[in-house]
Amino acid sequence: MEDKKLDHNIVFYNILIDSMCNVGEFTIAREIFNSLLAKGLQPDVPTYNIMIKGFCKEGLIDKASELLEKMDGNHFSLDDRTYNTIIHGLLQQNETAKAMELIKIMDDKGFSANATTASMLVDLLSANLADKALQELLIKTLLVNL
Repeated sequence: MEDKKLDHNIVFYNILIDSMCNVGEFTIAREIFNSLLAKGLQPDVPTYNIMIKGFCKEGLIDKASELLEKMDGNHFSLDDRTYNTIIHGLLQQNETAKAMELIKIMDDKGFSANATTASMLVDLLSANLADKALQELLIKTLLVNL
């Protein structure tokens, strides 16, 4: 598309980055993401969400957290998908303390867990891996989704 000077926008690149992540070509996805500003395109919330999911899928939770902070620092509004994606990744990597911090923030901002995150939280509760205060928060968060 670029060689033929066809019009492209951030939606096109979001689809391309997401596709690369889904087929295991995360290195290519990162290269595309990192080239967006040079192409005159600003990543948007879906772009960040796609990359956070990709980092989590690759087990690079620290990079996903860094991107989350960058996103927040660039004044993008984190949405329920952003929170659920990073919490899901944290729980998969057994980073329960960090996940619990984000669950609290997510709840304070009025967002709730999606079905996948809620299932993981139920597993966490059933394994007694959450302290009392967090158990109450999790139960409250899960009840909102029922």
